[in-house]
Amino acid sequence: MQPMTPRETELAEQLAQCLQALSAVQQENRLLRQKIDLLVKRVFGSSSEQLDRNWDIRPIHPKRPIIPTITQSRTHVTPSPSFE
Repeated sequence: MQPMTPRETELAEQLAQCLQALSAVQQENRLLRQKIDLLVKRVFGSSSEQLDRNWDIRPIHPKRPIIPTITQSRTHVTPSPSFE
């Protein structure tokens, strides 16, 4: 194997620095997600994580804005009429 040129050595060092920075950012991201999860549980409680089986889930047309409507006990999100 040929020895690396000075430019290749420089690029290898930059790559190592980038990989180290990426690893640090990924670790920070994991910790922040854990903190957010704990705060959400503290604010909303663990019962908010339970899904309502009767929740109205419909495909949403990408060009139609979403308009929430409130019924007796549930909020339904439906697309508004087309504006085309």
